[in-house]
Amino acid sequence: MRTLEIIMYAYYFDTYKRQKALFMNKKILIVEDDEENLRQLGQVLKGAGYEIIESRNAIDGFTLAKAKKPHLIVTDIHMPVVSGFEFLRNLKADILTRDIPSIAIACFGMNGRRESFINYGFADFIPKPVNMKELVRIIQRHV
Repeated sequence: MRTLEIIMYAYYFDTYKRQKALFMNKKILIVEDDEENLRQLGQVLKGAGYEIIESRNAIDGFTLAKAKKPHLIVTDIHMPVVSGFEFLRNLKADILTRDIPSIAIACFGMNGRRESFINYGFADFIPKPVNMKELVRIIQRHV
């Protein structure tokens, strides 16, 4: 019985490593003005095997998106100076960043808002407070 447990553990561990390897070297840019939210999002996504690029505002986020060429962008909508909507407009207007999928995060808990964000040009929408398991699942769909 002990040998079977070891074999099963090795199988599941190997499966986990292979699944994590699928997402390694995938860069995600997180644009979030709230320090705690940025820290939590970064920790969860690093734990899922992604390389994280962090920005505390949309202006720096746009510069980083052009320079680092992330596979995906996760952005807050309500930020000072430049909103997530304006940030997305700038991304879509630039040839270097227009094809990078972006996921919006906002305090809109109402059902039906997801379609509004997708119609605006976002790849997906996640309401705050963020369910971290759902965040990882949604990101896996888009990278």
